[in-house]
Amino acid sequence: MAGNFGDARRIRRLAVLALCIGPLTTVAAAEPDVGDSSPYPFLSAAYTVLPSADLDAAGEGSRLKTKETQLALGLLQFEAGGLRFDLGLDYQYTRYAYENIDGRNRDLHRLQFPVGLNHRAANWGLDAFLAPGVATSSNVLKDLFDRGSSDDFVVTGRVEATFGQGDRSSWIAGAAYDRAFGEAKPYPVVGWLYRPGDNLSLRLAFPDSALEFRISERQSASIRLFPAGYEWHVVSDELDDEFDYRVEAIRLQGVWSYRVYRSVWLDLSLGYEFDRHHEFVDDTGTPIDSSVDNQVLVMLGLRWGDGPVPYTHQITRLPAR
Repeated sequence: MAGNFGDARRIRRLAVLALCIGPLTTVAAAEPDVGDSSPYPFLSAAYTVLPSADLDAAGEGSRLKTKETQLALGLLQFEAGGLRFDLGLDYQYTRYAYENIDGRNRDLHRLQFPVGLNHRAANWGLDAFLAPGVATSSNVLKDLFDRGSSDDFVVTGRVEATFGQGDRSSWIAGAAYDRAFGEAKPYPVVGWLYRPGDNLSLRLAFPDSALEFRISERQSASIRLFPAGYEWHVVSDELDDEFDYRVEAIRLQGVWSYRVYRSVWLDLSLGYEFDRHHEFVDDTGTPIDSSVDNQVLVMLGLRWGDGPVPYTHQITRLPAR
């Protein structure tokens, strides 16, 4: 695999771009917080499109178009033994449509059931989750109990500890195990969190940084930088064989959210996906290992219950406040 999916190059770019978000802290909001009630239960849905882009090494005229449909449910939050737990469901359907590729379009599914815990103390906090599930092709998912195997099952997770430096800022340290870089692997999570008030939050961290601010009681906005890769187990009926479909990418994504009615939010998003790479097998059995041209993305989302905005291949959950 060329350069192990180029992880070193992507890590450097993430670090540099994370620092570039810093100047955006000059944007602040003036409206008061609307309350600290629990957002559970919640529902978050989103539909994302990336227009056609060239697959550079897949032959002349080869192109790829991406569509993503996401649905996340925050089912329950409760306290036990001094900890707060949350339970949810996270689903994403990804469709890759090809031009001038010897093979059918790929319909890929990720279904996970995150179990999270959260604890807050005077000057430190702990947040973690574990999310078992499946990541596989449509022909397996629709007949999972007969066609599924251990290769279709996935478990991802993350643990983060925050150590306060006062009321406004804290350090972040932790670890994650997921497929954000195109294959299942562990990696560290380190950074700094700054919250000068209830309306503004800045996270400068590896591998994901974000700026979130409340414009008014009815509007909020955010910008986020994060790795957007994933890996699915695909069973090809055409080849009577199986392979891993691997994707790597980085996304810079801005979201504007508007409270339509009470706890109903409309999300409009514009972003840019770069450092894109796809590795799969076409229907003739030919391996495709190709970079993909950078591309813009647009997203339309709808949320109920003040839940979080869903991001591609990310577990959508909101721990206790």
